[in-house]
Amino acid sequence: MLRPLPAALAIFGLLFLRATSLCAQAKRPASGTSAEAPTGSLLSGGVRVVVTVTEGAGLPLSGPAIVRLFQPSRGYQQELATRIESKATFEGVPPGTCTIEVNTAGYKTARTETEILSSGTQFVEVKLTPDTGNSTAAAAGPPILAPKAQKELERGLTALKAGQLDEAKRHLFAAHKLAPGNPDVDFLLGILFLSSRNLGEAEPYLLKSTSLDPHNVAGLVALGELRLRQGNFAGAVPTLTQAPSLDEKNWRAYWLLASAWMNQREFEKARQEAERAIELGKNSAGGARLLLGEALAALRESKAAIRALQSYLDTSPAPAPAAAAQELIKKLESSAVATAQEIDANSRPAADPISPAGILPEAKLSVRRWLPPDVDEVRPPVAEGVSCPSERVLEGATSRVRELVSNLERFSATEDLLHENMDELGRPSGAETRRFNYLVFISEIRPGTLDVEEYRNGSVALEQFPAQMATVGLPALVLLFHPALREDFEMTCEGLEDWHGLAAWQVYFRQRADHPSRLESYRVNDWAHPVSLKGRVWIAAESFQVVRLEADLTKPMPEIDLLSEHQEVEYRPVKFKKNDTELWLPASAEIYWEFRHHRYHRRHSFRDYLLFSVEEKQKIGEPKQPGS
Repeated sequence: MLRPLPAALAIFGLLFLRATSLCAQAKRPASGTSAEAPTGSLLSGGVRVVVTVTEGAGLPLSGPAIVRLFQPSRGYQQELATRIESKATFEGVPPGTCTIEVNTAGYKTARTETEILSSGTQFVEVKLTPDTGNSTAAAAGPPILAPKAQKELERGLTALKAGQLDEAKRHLFAAHKLAPGNPDVDFLLGILFLSSRNLGEAEPYLLKSTSLDPHNVAGLVALGELRLRQGNFAGAVPTLTQAPSLDEKNWRAYWLLASAWMNQREFEKARQEAERAIELGKNSAGGARLLLGEALAALRESKAAIRALQSYLDTSPAPAPAAAAQELIKKLESSAVATAQEIDANSRPAADPISPAGILPEAKLSVRRWLPPDVDEVRPPVAEGVSCPSERVLEGATSRVRELVSNLERFSATEDLLHENMDELGRPSGAETRRFNYLVFISEIRPGTLDVEEYRNGSVALEQFPAQMATVGLPALVLLFHPALREDFEMTCEGLEDWHGLAAWQVYFRQRADHPSRLESYRVNDWAHPVSLKGRVWIAAESFQVVRLEADLTKPMPEIDLLSEHQEVEYRPVKFKKNDTELWLPASAEIYWEFRHHRYHRRHSFRDYLLFSVEEKQKIGEPKQPGS
């Protein structure tokens, strides 16, 4: 994927391919080859609603938007920011009539009503109209700071990360004097005082920050933690409930919410939130196991409580909560009668026997996350009780990729590129866009050796890319299933997931330490640096087509100042008239990386695919729904 640039900067690419490819095969498997799997929505807990936000031309919105789904009659409301392909996915929506509202800078607020069915997944498209009458519409995100205030803010952030609270306080107060209405300054001052346990000082700053920027998840979590430490458990619940609606993978929010429910004797709710925190945070959320053990004990599920508490002790906790966990285990093991007497919802004290300060995660700096979670941080849930036919799934995916290479000799597409620099606070700046006529030639010149050539606007010149960094061959990651590369990776089928209403096998992969890294490399000053990858792939259960892929570095590469890289590729079916061929090709690919002390985000979108032997352009469609 990587090619040298005249200015001697680099990017990534397929080392074993000459340029790179963009494919993910998509023929239907022969009869009898599809894995048996349930259809429809596989994950319980209500209806999944997928909202796609589009512009007037029907294309996905290029920037972020806030999507609010609410049902006034039920008192139900969720609010999410759009992610890849300008989609927001709401889980657990109750059936009935709901209103969907979309807001973003430069467009009129859009509202639509839809009827939520009783089960499955529903897709809703909301089209936005440009707000031509509002020429003064502000750009999304916090106000832009003047250079001096920005410098003070960044110095304060650096000191706060290093635990130098006095130094951080000096710089942040200087930034506050220069920019008193900036939500990021208020947020960091709130974190500063929360870190030093000065709750009275922290509160006004966190309240102001979340008021100015109500979508700052880290600010909402910090405010919820503040209220817990103040003993205001009921007041913490609304704030901590709002945070996961904006970031469903924020395990700290679930952990804190479990504590809030525990202190209000809502033991079943505490158990659910603690389990979610553990699922998402894994070892980082070790303290949530203590909450889970207490909740299970209060629910008189002694055996499960002992397992949770023992798991907590295995994480080497602090002495005081560890002693409390050991004491509780003794009581649970003594007898069922003792358990009922010692742990009774009706006699439990208003506050936990373990103080919030002892069981809550320490106040840490948690600014907006510019980089999506690493694939090892969060393992998406899979359907219970469904075993994965691993060999069948992997062979099916390999067959699809081989068919892809043999059928896709030449194709073109329209490629839209968005490039953004990211600052210390995770905010995009300096956005640049490009549009290319994208042309790819693929051939297997000999068994196991692929030759791929790419042209953009008829040229291979890499100066066309922003920031003198060329992303060449990014969507070709699916070729890890090609026989020439498959043995380079360890692969584990984790189970069955519901992907946009489609049953899909979830497969984890990781570069083998005893095999060369051949899928991707960075080229810097004419030297190639192979990259080891790990990731997760979603494979359609019926057809074995790859529908989504995520990848991260297995470890940083300090030798070229590459600290992180995260890639996400979404595939969609494209129907071609020749031989009634359907191919699953990339609709979008996103990459985030920290390289040479800079943070970047880049999004590639592909449409209007054209096979050379076909005379009309083809549109990417939505995945076929089960039973259609």
